[in-house]
Order: sequence, then C-alpha cells, then structure tokens
Amino acid sequence: MATAPGRRAGTRTGGGRSGGAGQARRGRVPRGAPATSRALHTLAPLLDALVEAADLSPLSASRSLGRALRAGLGWRVRVVPSPSPLATGEHAHVEDGVALVPIAPGAGALRLSGGSHLDLARVAALCAHAFARARTHPLEPGRRAGPRGRPRVLVASEDPVVRQALAQALAPRHEPVHAEDAAAALEAARSGRFDAALLALAAPGADALATLERLRADVASAELPTLLLTAPAGEAARLRTLELGADLLPPACSPVELAARLDQAIHLARATRALRDEAQTDPLTGLPNRRALEARLHEELRRARRYGTPLACVMADLDHLKAINDSLGHAAGDQALQGMAAVLRGGLRDTDFAARAGGDEFLLLLPHTSAEEACLLAERVRRGLAAVRLGPGRAAAAVGASLGVAALGADADGEAMVEAADRALYAAKRAGRGTVRLGVARLRGDASTDLRRRRR
Repeated sequence: MATAPGRRAGTRTGGGRSGGAGQARRGRVPRGAPATSRALHTLAPLLDALVEAADLSPLSASRSLGRALRAGLGWRVRVVPSPSPLATGEHAHVEDGVALVPIAPGAGALRLSGGSHLDLARVAALCAHAFARARTHPLEPGRRAGPRGRPRVLVASEDPVVRQALAQALAPRHEPVHAEDAAAALEAARSGRFDAALLALAAPGADALATLERLRADVASAELPTLLLTAPAGEAARLRTLELGADLLPPACSPVELAARLDQAIHLARATRALRDEAQTDPLTGLPNRRALEARLHEELRRARRYGTPLACVMADLDHLKAINDSLGHAAGDQALQGMAAVLRGGLRDTDFAARAGGDEFLLLLPHTSAEEACLLAERVRRGLAAVRLGPGRAAAAVGASLGVAALGADADGEAMVEAADRALYAAKRAGRGTVRLGVARLRGDASTDLRRRRR
C-alpha cells in the first residue's frame, strides 16, 4: 500500500498498456513486470476512484470506491448502518479484520474486509479522507457528475452572448458554470467547488479586478485559479492582477488558447495543493504534522485575539509507547499511534484541529473552548483510547495516554499556552500516567508561537 500517497501529485496511472492492445483492454500486467509495476497496476482503480471521490456526493463516492476495491484488491465491500459508537467524521475503525468508514450523516458506513489489519487501516484512512472531501464539497442537489477529469469552471459575465460563447469554447474539455455578474460569481465561489474561474466582466480597475481581490480575500476562493478575459489595461492593473496570482487574456483569445491556459492554471494549482498537503500531513496517522500545526496555531491565535473568543489546547502523549514497540513490535506501535489519531478525529468538532506534533505526541487546538470544556474533551479522549486494543483476543494490549490542558490567558501568548499544556502533561505522567491535568499559561514577553522553540 506504500504507493498510494504518491498518487496525490496528480499522476494518472494507466494499467497494462505495454502488453499490447489485447492486454490493455483486459487490464493485465505481463508476468515479468517488476513488483512495483504490478502494485501500481493493482492500485490504479482505487487511486483513480479516490481522486474522483472528492467531486462526487458521499454516497456516489462510496459506490465508486467500493467498485475499485473489489476490482483492484479483491476485497469484500458493502454499505452497512453506522454503529452508534462510530461518529461521522474523517476517521475509521478497524477491528477483527473489518474496517468501518463513516460515509455521511444517515448514510451508514463503508465496511471493508479481506486485507491485513495494516492494509485495511491505510485504505480506510484514504477512504475516510475522500468522504470528508465529498462532504465538504458535495454536488448541488440534482446535479449529475460530469465525466471524470472534466474541470468545473466558473464563468462570470454580464453579457449572455459572451457567456454562451465561452460555454461553447470550454464545453468539450471543461464544465462551465455561469454567473451573471460579479456578485453571483462571488456567491458561487463561496458555495460551490470549482477548479478555475474565468472573469469576463469589465476592464481591470473596475469589476474584474475588484472581483478578483474579493475572491482572494475569501478563504474558500483564495487559491482558485483565475483568468481575467478583458480589454487591454494599464500597467498598474496588470501588475496588480499578477500580484493576485491571476492571468490576463485579451477578449479575442482563441478557444484553443483559452482552454490551454485554463488547463495549465488548473494543473499548476492541483500540483501545488498536492505538494502542500503531502508536506503538511503525517504519513502514518494521516493527521496534520508540525508544519501545519504551526500555521494553524498562528491563525487561531490571531482569530481569538481579534474577536475576544476563548482558545484552549490539549497536549497528549501515548504512555509506554517504547515498551509497546519493544514487546509487540513496531507495527503494534504504529497501530497505537493510528488508534490515537482515530480517537482524536472521532471526538473533535469541525472547528477543532488535531496534529501529530512529533513522536508519540499530539496537540489539539480547540477554538471557542474554555479550560473546563477542554478538560472534559481530554477525558473523553483518554477513555476512548483506553478502548483501543493491540493484538487479537484476550492477549490484546491496552493503549493509554497522558494529557495536559491549557487555555489562552488574557495576557499570555500562544507559546505560553502550549508550554502550559506541556507542563500539565508531565504532571499527568508524574501522577501515574493515564490522567488529565490542567496547566496555567504564564505571562511571556515574547509573542512567538514557534513550536520548535519548545524544550522537552
């Protein structure tokens, strides 16, 4: 299963084309093919389905993934009612050779079986991520999915003739979605999922450039690849357009060039997102890593200070992970870390954030949460982790964790909050492990939130 993460870069893996037309049609790989080629060929249907799932509704995504898993891996897959302990979220539960992945509220769970525990956990995590993306960006009610790989392009123009002409130019390779003016374009960009935007409004300096600036100011569309189709503008407007990461095309641009420029912008944006996601994701647990944590901590601190809302954090550390590795093997240690990640995902709200800070240490950021509420959550995490077992039957080993909690004080900064949670964590370990302790953030003169400065 180690080849799956490489798929994020957007490479579409073909199967069996080197073995002649007959083999290509049957999707077979020559017997003498290297092991890596055979693995890629086996995974190709699943990886294609994972990429496609983000553009589908959750139920459609479950059907697509189910077909891919049955065809590519020979696993048994079906949709079952979601067990009550399994909260809907980006997590999965693996036990006794069965993986359960929640699809969406009221839609049940995808039940996977037929692979090893580790393979089931890895594939279940990929499916859970795909379902989370599908829940975040579902298709509008009644809209049918377009052909695979056909990008959705938001086309904004006040002129219906221009919209129709652009639709005809894009339709063979793209799926145009129309907006009648700048306001409609902004609303659509916030509520829908698009691969690119094409603004054919007024000249830059008026509607087009103003709309572009508002797109960039909104988190939902800040990175949306955008082309401005407009008459020649002044140098200042052209420079501002480039600063905002958009491209400027003349209205007389040919349909071929327009489609090519769109494809180039979309491909670059997808590659950039894939590289960033890869760089900010812990490969074992699927949680954000320290790099992503530092960025999110800075963002949450700024939001809490700006609006005067509470912010708390929880530092969690697995107990006796080294002993687990020494006695049961590193695979069991990995399973313990993955179990912690699953418990964290299941217990958090959409606004919460959990990351693997390094080793056996995890950090939770809890916006709009008081210290008392954070302690209650930490206790739920501790109890949930206690239910995780390593190994089969009665000989299964339990997993435990110590947790430290702290809240952002009126005068303390983000690093002080994290250090307070760290001190509380060590207090929990000194108290016998498997407990939750609350720490108090001390006033610091330096407002830095760089987690790398923390000393263990």
